[in-house]
Amino acid sequence: MKIQDIALNVSYSNEVNTTYKVIELGQDHELIDYQVDMIHNNQVEGLLKVDGRYVNNHLHLYYDVTSKQSLSDYMKRIEWGKNETIDFVENMMQIILRAESYLLDSSSFIIDPSSMYINTKSNDMSLIYLPIKIEQDINQSVKRFLIQWIVYDAVFKKDETETLVTQILNTIKSPHFTIRMMYEELGKIRINQNPQSIPEPELQPVIEVKEPEPEKPSSLENMIKSTPQPIMQQSFNQPKVVATNKKKKQEVTYKTKKKFKKSVLLGFVISQLCIGILFFLFGGKLLEIAGEETTTYAGIALFVVAIEGLIFKRVFSIESMEEVKIVNKMPKQKKLEKQGRQKKEINQKKEQVVQTVAKFKATIQQKTSEQHVFMNKKVIQNQSSQPQIQNTPAAQRVEVSNETTLLTIQPASISNSDETVLLSATTIKPYLTRLSSNGLERIELIKDQFVIGRQHGIVDYAVQESAIGRMHAEFSHENGTYYVKDLNSRNGTFLNEQRLIGEQRQLINTGDIIKMANIDFTFNIDQ
Repeated sequence: MKIQDIALNVSYSNEVNTTYKVIELGQDHELIDYQVDMIHNNQVEGLLKVDGRYVNNHLHLYYDVTSKQSLSDYMKRIEWGKNETIDFVENMMQIILRAESYLLDSSSFIIDPSSMYINTKSNDMSLIYLPIKIEQDINQSVKRFLIQWIVYDAVFKKDETETLVTQILNTIKSPHFTIRMMYEELGKIRINQNPQSIPEPELQPVIEVKEPEPEKPSSLENMIKSTPQPIMQQSFNQPKVVATNKKKKQEVTYKTKKKFKKSVLLGFVISQLCIGILFFLFGGKLLEIAGEETTTYAGIALFVVAIEGLIFKRVFSIESMEEVKIVNKMPKQKKLEKQGRQKKEINQKKEQVVQTVAKFKATIQQKTSEQHVFMNKKVIQNQSSQPQIQNTPAAQRVEVSNETTLLTIQPASISNSDETVLLSATTIKPYLTRLSSNGLERIELIKDQFVIGRQHGIVDYAVQESAIGRMHAEFSHENGTYYVKDLNSRNGTFLNEQRLIGEQRQLINTGDIIKMANIDFTFNIDQ
Protein backbone atom coordinates (compact mmCIF):
# COMPACT_ATOMS: atom_id res chain seq x y z
CA MET A 1 0.00 0.00 0.00
CA LYS A 2 1.22 3.50 -0.87
CA ILE A 3 0.85 6.61 1.27
CA GLN A 4 -1.26 8.21 -1.47
CA ASP A 5 -3.78 5.36 -1.15
CA ILE A 6 -4.74 6.53 2.35
CA ALA A 7 -4.98 10.24 1.45
CA LEU A 8 -1.97 11.50 3.41
CA ASN A 9 0.16 14.51 2.47
CA VAL A 10 3.91 13.90 2.16
CA SER A 11 6.67 16.50 2.26
CA TYR A 12 10.34 16.78 3.21
CA SER A 13 12.16 18.96 5.69
CA ASN A 14 15.81 19.74 6.47
CA GLU A 15 16.92 20.68 9.97
CA VAL A 16 20.65 21.28 10.53
CA ASN A 17 22.17 17.94 9.40
CA THR A 18 18.97 15.90 9.44
CA THR A 19 16.54 15.13 6.62
CA TYR A 20 12.95 14.22 7.49
CA LYS A 21 10.16 12.68 5.49
CA VAL A 22 7.04 14.39 6.86
CA ILE A 23 3.58 12.77 6.77
CA GLU A 24 0.61 14.94 7.68
CA LEU A 25 -2.28 13.09 9.30
CA GLY A 26 -5.80 14.15 8.46
CA GLN A 27 -8.58 14.78 10.93
CA ASP A 28 -10.02 11.33 10.19
CA HIS A 29 -6.85 9.60 11.35
CA GLU A 30 -6.40 9.05 15.07
CA LEU A 31 -3.21 7.83 16.70
CA ILE A 32 -3.42 4.46 18.45
CA ASP A 33 -2.01 5.26 21.88
CA TYR A 34 -0.58 1.86 22.82
CA GLN A 35 1.25 1.65 19.46
CA VAL A 36 2.74 5.11 20.01
CA ASP A 37 3.90 4.06 23.48
CA MET A 38 5.38 0.82 22.15
CA ILE A 39 7.35 2.62 19.42
CA HIS A 40 8.47 5.30 21.85
CA ASN A 41 9.57 2.95 24.65
CA ASN A 42 11.28 0.40 22.41
CA GLN A 43 13.90 0.82 19.75
CA VAL A 44 12.25 -1.54 17.29
CA GLU A 45 14.87 -2.56 14.75
CA GLY A 46 13.88 -1.90 11.15
CA LEU A 47 11.45 0.98 11.86
CA LEU A 48 12.39 4.53 10.88
CA LYS A 49 12.75 6.82 13.89
CA VAL A 50 9.73 9.09 14.19
CA ASP A 51 8.77 12.26 16.08
CA GLY A 52 5.30 13.78 16.35
CA ARG A 53 4.72 17.55 16.04
CA TYR A 54 1.70 19.81 15.73
CA VAL A 55 1.94 22.32 12.88
CA ASN A 56 -1.04 24.66 12.42
CA ASN A 57 -3.15 22.38 14.62
CA HIS A 58 -2.40 19.40 12.38
CA LEU A 59 -0.36 16.43 13.55
CA HIS A 60 2.77 15.73 11.47
CA LEU A 61 4.97 12.63 11.79
CA TYR A 62 8.67 13.32 11.11
CA TYR A 63 10.61 10.24 9.92
CA ASP A 64 14.42 10.52 9.96
CA VAL A 65 15.75 9.43 6.54
CA THR A 66 19.22 10.99 6.83
CA SER A 67 21.90 9.06 4.90
CA LYS A 68 19.30 6.55 3.68
CA GLN A 69 18.24 5.98 0.08
CA SER A 70 14.73 5.16 -1.05
CA LEU A 71 14.48 1.68 -2.51
CA SER A 72 13.20 3.15 -5.80
CA ASP A 73 16.50 5.09 -6.20
CA TYR A 74 18.68 2.29 -4.82
CA MET A 75 17.32 -0.33 -7.24
CA LYS A 76 18.49 1.68 -10.24
CA ARG A 77 22.11 1.41 -9.17
CA ILE A 78 22.72 -2.23 -8.21
CA GLU A 79 22.62 -5.76 -9.60
CA TRP A 80 21.18 -8.37 -7.24
CA GLY A 81 23.22 -11.50 -6.53
CA LYS A 82 22.09 -14.62 -4.67
CA ASN A 83 23.15 -13.53 -1.18
CA GLU A 84 21.94 -9.94 -1.67
CA THR A 85 18.52 -11.20 -2.77
CA ILE A 86 18.11 -13.54 0.21
CA ASP A 87 19.29 -10.86 2.66
CA PHE A 88 16.93 -8.24 1.19
CA VAL A 89 13.75 -10.36 1.23
CA GLU A 90 14.60 -11.94 4.59
CA ASN A 91 15.28 -8.53 6.15
CA MET A 92 11.88 -7.27 5.00
CA MET A 93 10.08 -10.34 6.42
CA GLN A 94 12.00 -10.01 9.70
CA ILE A 95 11.00 -6.39 10.21
CA ILE A 96 7.29 -7.16 9.84
CA LEU A 97 7.41 -10.29 12.02
CA ARG A 98 9.44 -8.48 14.68
CA ALA A 99 6.87 -5.68 14.82
CA GLU A 100 4.12 -8.23 15.46
CA SER A 101 6.05 -9.51 18.48
CA TYR A 102 5.88 -5.95 19.85
CA LEU A 103 2.07 -6.04 19.51
CA LEU A 104 2.20 -3.68 16.52
CA ASP A 105 -0.31 -4.11 13.69
CA SER A 106 1.50 -5.36 10.56
CA SER A 107 -1.15 -3.75 8.34
CA SER A 108 0.24 -0.31 9.31
CA PHE A 109 3.43 -0.74 7.26
CA ILE A 110 3.83 1.20 4.02
CA ILE A 111 4.97 -1.30 1.36
CA ASP A 112 6.10 0.97 -1.45
CA PRO A 113 9.62 1.41 -2.92
CA SER A 114 9.51 5.20 -2.50
CA SER A 115 8.79 4.79 1.25
CA MET A 116 11.19 1.91 1.94
CA TYR A 117 14.75 2.98 2.78
CA ILE A 118 18.18 1.34 2.52
CA ASN A 119 21.31 2.15 4.50
CA THR A 120 23.93 1.92 1.74
CA LYS A 121 26.69 1.20 4.27
CA SER A 122 25.12 -1.85 5.92
CA ASN A 123 22.39 -2.62 3.32
CA ASP A 124 19.85 -2.78 6.18
CA MET A 125 16.26 -1.88 5.38
CA SER A 126 14.01 0.53 7.30
CA LEU A 127 10.24 0.78 6.87
CA ILE A 128 7.70 3.47 7.69
CA TYR A 129 5.19 2.43 10.35
CA LEU A 130 2.04 4.56 10.78
CA PRO A 131 0.47 4.17 14.25
CA ILE A 132 -3.03 4.58 12.84
CA LYS A 133 -5.73 2.20 11.66
CA ILE A 134 -5.11 1.12 8.04
CA GLU A 135 -7.27 -1.32 6.13
CA GLN A 136 -4.94 -3.58 4.13
CA ASP A 137 -3.98 -7.25 3.86
CA ILE A 138 -0.24 -7.07 4.55
CA ASN A 139 0.36 -10.54 3.07
CA GLN A 140 -1.20 -9.53 -0.24
CA SER A 141 0.65 -6.18 -0.23
CA VAL A 142 3.99 -7.95 0.25
CA LYS A 143 3.05 -10.50 -2.42
CA ARG A 144 2.28 -7.79 -5.00
CA PHE A 145 5.49 -5.93 -4.11
CA LEU A 146 7.67 -9.05 -4.55
CA ILE A 147 6.12 -9.87 -7.94
CA GLN A 148 6.70 -6.32 -9.20
CA TRP A 149 10.24 -6.28 -7.80
CA ILE A 150 11.29 -9.66 -9.23
CA VAL A 151 9.61 -9.49 -12.65
CA TYR A 152 10.16 -5.82 -13.54
CA ASP A 153 12.25 -3.67 -11.20
CA ALA A 154 15.26 -5.71 -10.06
CA VAL A 155 18.27 -6.60 -12.22
CA PHE A 156 19.55 -10.03 -11.16
CA LYS A 157 22.86 -11.77 -11.77
CA LYS A 158 21.43 -14.43 -14.06
CA ASP A 159 23.84 -17.32 -13.39
CA GLU A 160 23.55 -16.93 -9.61
CA THR A 161 19.86 -16.36 -9.04
CA GLU A 162 17.91 -18.51 -11.53
CA THR A 163 17.05 -21.26 -9.05
CA LEU A 164 16.53 -18.82 -6.16
CA VAL A 165 14.08 -16.65 -8.13
CA THR A 166 12.09 -19.77 -9.05
CA GLN A 167 11.90 -20.86 -5.41
CA ILE A 168 10.66 -17.41 -4.33
CA LEU A 169 8.08 -17.26 -7.13
CA ASN A 170 6.82 -20.76 -6.28
CA THR A 171 6.31 -19.65 -2.68
CA ILE A 172 4.50 -16.51 -3.80
CA LYS A 173 2.16 -18.53 -6.04
CA SER A 174 0.79 -20.43 -3.05
CA PRO A 175 -2.89 -19.48 -2.41
CA HIS A 176 -2.07 -19.54 1.32
CA PHE A 177 0.98 -17.27 1.04
CA THR A 178 2.03 -15.52 4.26
CA ILE A 179 5.03 -13.52 5.38
CA ARG A 180 5.90 -16.26 7.88
CA MET A 181 5.87 -18.85 5.06
CA MET A 182 8.31 -16.77 3.00
CA TYR A 183 10.60 -16.24 5.99
CA GLU A 184 10.73 -19.97 6.75
CA GLU A 185 11.33 -20.83 3.09
CA LEU A 186 14.33 -18.47 3.00
CA GLY A 187 15.68 -20.19 6.10
CA LYS A 188 15.49 -23.57 4.31
CA ILE A 189 17.27 -22.09 1.29
CA ARG A 190 20.10 -20.85 3.52
CA ILE A 191 20.48 -24.29 5.13
CA ASN A 192 20.56 -25.99 1.71
CA GLN A 193 23.26 -23.57 0.61
CA ASN A 194 25.35 -24.29 3.72
CA PRO A 195 24.54 -27.79 5.06
CA GLN A 196 27.07 -27.40 7.90
CA SER A 197 25.39 -24.26 9.25
CA ILE A 198 22.97 -24.87 12.11
CA PRO A 199 20.19 -22.31 12.63
CA GLU A 200 19.85 -20.72 16.04
CA PRO A 201 16.73 -21.62 18.03
CA GLU A 202 13.97 -19.03 17.74
CA LEU A 203 13.78 -16.83 20.80
CA GLN A 204 10.63 -15.19 22.01
CA PRO A 205 10.87 -11.51 22.95
CA VAL A 206 11.66 -10.97 26.60
CA ILE A 207 9.22 -8.40 27.98
CA GLU A 208 10.14 -6.61 31.15
CA VAL A 209 7.07 -5.79 33.22
CA LYS A 210 7.32 -2.35 34.81
CA GLU A 211 5.72 -1.34 38.05
CA PRO A 212 2.81 1.09 37.76
CA GLU A 213 4.05 4.66 37.54
CA PRO A 214 2.40 7.98 38.32
CA GLU A 215 0.22 9.46 35.62
CA LYS A 216 2.25 10.55 32.59
CA PRO A 217 1.61 13.17 29.93
CA SER A 218 -0.21 12.12 26.76
CA SER A 219 1.28 9.55 24.38
CA LEU A 220 2.10 12.19 21.81
CA GLU A 221 4.04 14.27 24.34
CA ASN A 222 5.96 11.16 25.35
CA MET A 223 6.91 10.56 21.73
CA ILE A 224 8.13 14.15 21.38
CA LYS A 225 9.88 14.84 24.70
CA SER A 226 10.71 11.68 26.63
CA THR A 227 13.86 9.64 26.26
CA PRO A 228 13.30 6.12 24.83
CA GLN A 229 13.97 3.25 27.24
CA PRO A 230 14.07 -0.17 25.60
CA ILE A 231 12.00 -2.77 27.46
CA MET A 232 11.92 -5.52 24.91
CA GLN A 233 14.50 -7.59 23.12
CA GLN A 234 13.94 -9.78 20.08
CA SER A 235 16.05 -12.33 18.27
CA PHE A 236 15.14 -14.26 15.17
CA ASN A 237 16.35 -17.62 14.01
CA GLN A 238 18.47 -16.34 11.19
CA PRO A 239 20.74 -19.16 10.07
CA LYS A 240 24.43 -18.42 10.32
CA VAL A 241 26.68 -18.98 7.35
CA VAL A 242 29.80 -20.88 8.36
CA ALA A 243 32.75 -19.78 6.25
CA THR A 244 35.47 -22.34 5.61
CA ASN A 245 38.42 -22.68 3.28
CA LYS A 246 38.75 -26.44 3.72
CA LYS A 247 38.28 -28.51 0.62
CA LYS A 248 35.52 -31.08 0.75
CA LYS A 249 36.92 -34.61 0.90
CA GLN A 250 35.76 -37.17 -1.57
CA GLU A 251 33.05 -39.34 -0.04
CA VAL A 252 34.15 -42.98 0.49
CA THR A 253 31.80 -45.66 1.82
CA TYR A 254 32.94 -48.63 3.88
CA LYS A 255 31.50 -51.99 4.90
CA THR A 256 32.66 -53.83 8.04
CA LYS A 257 33.43 -57.53 8.43
CA LYS A 258 34.39 -59.43 11.61
CA LYS A 259 37.45 -61.70 11.56
CA PHE A 260 39.35 -63.67 14.16
CA LYS A 261 42.63 -62.17 15.21
CA LYS A 262 45.71 -63.78 13.69
CA SER A 263 47.29 -64.26 17.12
CA VAL A 264 44.23 -66.22 18.30
CA LEU A 265 44.31 -68.55 15.32
CA LEU A 266 48.05 -69.14 15.80
CA GLY A 267 47.53 -69.98 19.49
CA PHE A 268 44.81 -72.50 18.58
CA VAL A 269 47.12 -74.33 16.16
CA ILE A 270 49.95 -74.46 18.73
CA SER A 271 47.58 -75.88 21.40
CA GLN A 272 46.56 -78.69 19.06
CA LEU A 273 50.17 -79.54 18.40
CA CYS A 274 50.92 -79.61 22.13
CA ILE A 275 48.01 -81.99 22.82
CA GLY A 276 49.23 -84.31 20.05
CA ILE A 277 52.80 -84.32 21.39
CA LEU A 278 51.64 -85.08 24.95
CA PHE A 279 49.49 -87.96 23.77
CA PHE A 280 52.41 -89.37 21.76
CA LEU A 281 54.85 -89.14 24.72
CA PHE A 282 52.66 -90.32 27.59
CA GLY A 283 49.98 -92.43 25.89
CA GLY A 284 52.02 -95.69 26.13
CA LYS A 285 52.86 -95.22 29.83
CA LEU A 286 49.20 -94.61 30.73
CA LEU A 287 48.26 -97.81 28.90
CA GLU A 288 50.86 -99.82 30.91
CA ILE A 289 49.60 -98.38 34.22
CA ALA A 290 45.90 -98.91 33.49
CA GLY A 291 46.32 -102.35 31.95
CA GLU A 292 42.99 -102.40 30.08
CA GLU A 293 43.28 -100.82 26.61
CA THR A 294 39.58 -99.93 26.02
CA THR A 295 39.11 -98.14 29.32
CA THR A 296 42.40 -96.27 28.94
CA TYR A 297 41.62 -94.96 25.44
CA ALA A 298 38.11 -93.93 26.52
CA GLY A 299 39.50 -91.94 29.45
CA ILE A 300 42.12 -90.26 27.28
CA ALA A 301 39.44 -89.35 24.69
CA LEU A 302 37.20 -87.79 27.34
CA PHE A 303 40.12 -85.82 28.72
CA VAL A 304 41.11 -84.53 25.26
CA VAL A 305 37.50 -83.58 24.45
CA ALA A 306 37.22 -81.57 27.68
CA ILE A 307 40.50 -79.79 27.04
CA GLU A 308 39.51 -79.06 23.40
CA GLY A 309 36.14 -77.69 24.54
CA LEU A 310 37.79 -75.25 26.93
CA ILE A 311 40.31 -74.16 24.30
CA PHE A 312 37.63 -73.77 21.59
CA LYS A 313 35.38 -71.73 23.91
CA ARG A 314 38.24 -69.47 24.86
CA VAL A 315 39.76 -69.04 21.42
CA PHE A 316 36.62 -68.63 19.29
CA SER A 317 34.76 -66.16 21.54
CA ILE A 318 33.40 -62.76 20.36
CA GLU A 319 36.12 -60.99 22.31
CA SER A 320 38.71 -62.67 20.08
CA MET A 321 37.25 -61.12 16.92
CA GLU A 322 38.03 -57.74 15.36
CA GLU A 323 36.19 -55.48 12.86
CA VAL A 324 37.87 -54.79 9.53
CA LYS A 325 36.79 -51.89 7.24
CA ILE A 326 36.57 -52.76 3.58
CA VAL A 327 36.25 -49.96 0.99
CA ASN A 328 32.92 -50.28 -0.78
CA LYS A 329 33.90 -49.04 -4.23
CA MET A 330 31.14 -47.95 -6.53
CA PRO A 331 31.42 -49.53 -9.95
CA LYS A 332 32.42 -47.11 -12.67
CA GLN A 333 29.16 -47.66 -14.51
CA LYS A 334 27.11 -46.72 -11.41
CA LYS A 335 29.14 -43.53 -10.99
CA LEU A 336 28.44 -42.52 -14.58
CA GLU A 337 24.74 -43.25 -14.12
CA LYS A 338 24.64 -41.09 -10.96
CA GLN A 339 26.40 -38.19 -12.71
CA GLY A 340 23.95 -38.48 -15.60
CA ARG A 341 20.95 -38.28 -13.25
CA GLN A 342 22.38 -35.21 -11.49
CA LYS A 343 23.01 -33.45 -14.83
CA LYS A 344 19.46 -34.23 -15.94
CA GLU A 345 18.01 -32.78 -12.71
CA ILE A 346 20.03 -29.55 -13.18
CA ASN A 347 18.74 -29.14 -16.74
CA GLN A 348 15.16 -29.71 -15.57
CA LYS A 349 15.54 -27.01 -12.90
CA LYS A 350 16.87 -24.53 -15.47
CA GLU A 351 13.91 -25.23 -17.76
CA GLN A 352 11.56 -24.75 -14.81
CA VAL A 353 13.14 -21.34 -14.12
CA VAL A 354 12.54 -20.15 -17.68
CA GLN A 355 8.96 -21.47 -17.75
CA THR A 356 8.05 -19.94 -14.36
CA VAL A 357 9.37 -16.46 -15.21
CA ALA A 358 7.73 -16.56 -18.64
CA LYS A 359 4.39 -17.56 -17.07
CA PHE A 360 4.51 -14.65 -14.59
CA LYS A 361 5.42 -12.19 -17.34
CA ALA A 362 2.56 -13.41 -19.55
CA THR A 363 0.04 -13.22 -16.70
CA ILE A 364 0.94 -9.64 -15.75
CA GLN A 365 1.32 -8.37 -19.30
CA GLN A 366 -2.23 -9.55 -20.14
CA LYS A 367 -3.55 -7.06 -17.60
CA THR A 368 -1.57 -4.15 -19.04
CA SER A 369 -2.87 -2.43 -22.20
CA GLU A 370 -0.19 -1.12 -24.51
CA GLN A 371 -0.57 2.27 -26.17
CA HIS A 372 0.83 2.68 -29.63
CA VAL A 373 1.30 5.59 -32.01
CA PHE A 374 1.41 4.89 -35.76
CA MET A 375 4.09 6.87 -37.58
CA ASN A 376 5.51 6.28 -41.08
CA LYS A 377 3.63 2.95 -41.21
CA LYS A 378 5.63 1.64 -38.26
CA VAL A 379 4.30 0.92 -34.78
CA ILE A 380 6.28 2.93 -32.25
CA GLN A 381 5.70 2.32 -28.58
CA ASN A 382 4.51 5.40 -26.72
CA GLN A 383 6.96 6.30 -23.94
CA SER A 384 5.98 8.20 -20.82
CA SER A 385 7.52 11.61 -20.34
CA GLN A 386 8.04 10.98 -16.63
CA PRO A 387 11.27 9.22 -15.56
CA GLN A 388 10.43 5.80 -14.21
CA ILE A 389 11.77 2.28 -13.95
CA GLN A 390 11.33 0.64 -17.32
CA ASN A 391 8.84 -2.22 -17.25
CA THR A 392 11.18 -4.80 -18.72
CA PRO A 393 11.56 -8.34 -17.36
CA ALA A 394 14.64 -8.68 -15.18
CA ALA A 395 16.11 -11.38 -17.41
CA GLN A 396 16.13 -8.97 -20.39
CA ARG A 397 17.33 -5.77 -18.70
CA VAL A 398 20.44 -4.24 -20.25
CA GLU A 399 23.29 -3.68 -17.82
CA VAL A 400 24.68 -0.14 -17.67
CA SER A 401 28.42 0.11 -17.13
CA ASN A 402 29.74 2.36 -14.37
CA GLU A 403 32.70 3.37 -16.53
CA THR A 404 32.70 6.85 -18.04
CA THR A 405 32.13 6.89 -21.79
CA LEU A 406 32.09 9.82 -24.19
CA LEU A 407 29.02 10.67 -26.25
CA THR A 408 29.71 10.78 -29.97
CA ILE A 409 27.94 12.63 -32.77
CA GLN A 410 27.05 10.30 -35.63
CA PRO A 411 27.50 11.92 -39.09
CA ALA A 412 24.31 12.28 -41.11
CA SER A 413 24.03 9.66 -43.84
CA ILE A 414 23.64 10.79 -47.45
CA SER A 415 20.11 10.25 -48.67
CA ASN A 416 18.24 11.09 -51.83
CA SER A 417 15.01 11.57 -49.91
CA ASP A 418 13.41 15.02 -49.87
CA GLU A 419 12.36 14.55 -46.22
CA THR A 420 13.98 16.75 -43.58
CA VAL A 421 16.55 14.89 -41.45
CA LEU A 422 16.43 15.58 -37.71
CA LEU A 423 19.72 16.25 -35.97
CA SER A 424 20.58 13.85 -33.15
CA ALA A 425 20.00 15.05 -29.60
CA THR A 426 23.52 13.92 -28.71
CA THR A 427 24.79 17.32 -29.89
CA ILE A 428 23.82 18.66 -26.44
CA LYS A 429 26.38 17.79 -23.78
CA PRO A 430 25.62 18.68 -20.13
CA TYR A 431 28.57 18.65 -17.76
CA LEU A 432 29.83 19.84 -14.39
CA THR A 433 33.12 21.51 -13.59
CA ARG A 434 34.92 21.54 -10.26
CA LEU A 435 38.21 23.03 -9.12
CA SER A 436 40.33 20.20 -7.69
CA SER A 437 43.99 19.72 -6.81
CA ASN A 438 44.53 18.60 -10.42
CA GLY A 439 43.09 21.83 -11.83
CA LEU A 440 39.72 22.39 -13.47
CA GLU A 441 37.98 19.04 -13.79
CA ARG A 442 35.14 18.35 -16.25
CA ILE A 443 32.46 15.75 -15.42
CA GLU A 444 30.26 14.62 -18.32
CA LEU A 445 26.64 13.85 -17.32
CA ILE A 446 26.31 10.86 -19.65
CA LYS A 447 23.17 9.29 -18.13
CA ASP A 448 19.60 10.44 -17.64
CA GLN A 449 20.08 9.79 -13.91
CA PHE A 450 23.66 10.61 -12.93
CA VAL A 451 24.59 10.12 -9.25
CA ILE A 452 27.56 11.67 -7.46
CA GLY A 453 28.73 10.32 -4.11
CA ARG A 454 31.47 8.54 -2.19
CA GLN A 455 30.63 4.86 -2.71
CA HIS A 456 32.42 3.22 -5.64
CA GLY A 457 30.44 0.69 -7.66
CA ILE A 458 27.08 2.37 -7.02
CA VAL A 459 27.55 6.02 -8.02
CA ASP A 460 28.51 7.28 -11.49
CA TYR A 461 31.17 9.69 -10.23
CA ALA A 462 32.98 9.03 -6.94
CA VAL A 463 34.37 11.85 -4.81
CA GLN A 464 37.03 10.95 -2.23
CA GLU A 465 35.83 13.35 0.44
CA SER A 466 34.45 12.21 3.81
CA ALA A 467 31.92 15.07 3.93
CA ILE A 468 30.25 13.74 0.75
CA GLY A 469 27.51 11.17 1.28
CA ARG A 470 27.73 7.64 -0.11
CA MET A 471 24.97 8.60 -2.58
CA HIS A 472 24.90 12.37 -2.26
CA ALA A 473 23.00 13.94 -5.20
CA GLU A 474 21.38 12.97 -8.49
CA PHE A 475 21.31 14.94 -11.75
CA SER A 476 18.46 14.00 -14.12
CA HIS A 477 17.37 14.95 -17.62
CA GLU A 478 13.84 15.14 -18.99
CA ASN A 479 12.66 16.67 -22.29
CA GLY A 480 15.67 18.96 -22.61
CA THR A 481 15.40 20.16 -18.99
CA TYR A 482 17.89 19.32 -16.24
CA TYR A 483 17.30 18.83 -12.53
CA VAL A 484 19.28 18.18 -9.36
CA LYS A 485 18.04 16.25 -6.33
CA ASP A 486 19.59 15.76 -2.89
CA LEU A 487 19.58 12.08 -1.81
CA ASN A 488 19.05 12.67 1.93
CA SER A 489 22.73 13.55 2.46
CA ARG A 490 23.82 14.58 5.95
CA ASN A 491 25.73 17.70 4.87
CA GLY A 492 23.22 18.69 2.22
CA THR A 493 23.20 19.92 -1.37
CA PHE A 494 22.93 23.66 -2.14
CA LEU A 495 21.73 25.29 -5.37
CA ASN A 496 23.04 28.86 -5.60
CA GLU A 497 23.50 28.89 -1.78
CA GLN A 498 19.95 27.61 -1.12
CA ARG A 499 19.79 24.21 0.56
CA LEU A 500 17.71 21.64 -1.31
CA ILE A 501 15.00 19.64 0.42
CA GLY A 502 15.73 15.91 0.31
CA GLU A 503 14.26 13.80 -2.51
CA GLN A 504 12.78 16.84 -4.27
CA ARG A 505 14.36 17.76 -7.60
CA GLN A 506 15.04 21.37 -8.57
CA LEU A 507 15.44 22.89 -12.04
CA ILE A 508 19.01 23.93 -12.93
CA ASN A 509 20.32 26.19 -15.68
CA THR A 510 23.67 26.91 -17.28
CA GLY A 511 25.98 28.68 -14.83
CA ASP A 512 24.22 27.46 -11.68
CA ILE A 513 26.51 26.56 -8.78
CA ILE A 514 25.70 23.29 -6.98
CA LYS A 515 27.50 22.83 -3.68
CA MET A 516 27.73 19.33 -2.21
CA ALA A 517 28.90 19.55 1.40
CA ASN A 518 32.08 21.62 0.94
CA ILE A 519 32.69 21.08 -2.80
CA ASP A 520 31.41 23.47 -5.50
CA PHE A 521 30.30 22.29 -8.95
CA THR A 522 29.22 24.50 -11.86
CA PHE A 523 26.59 23.25 -14.31
CA ASN A 524 27.06 23.95 -18.04
CA ILE A 525 25.79 22.74 -21.41
CA ASP A 526 27.75 22.44 -24.65
CA GLN A 527 25.60 22.93 -27.74
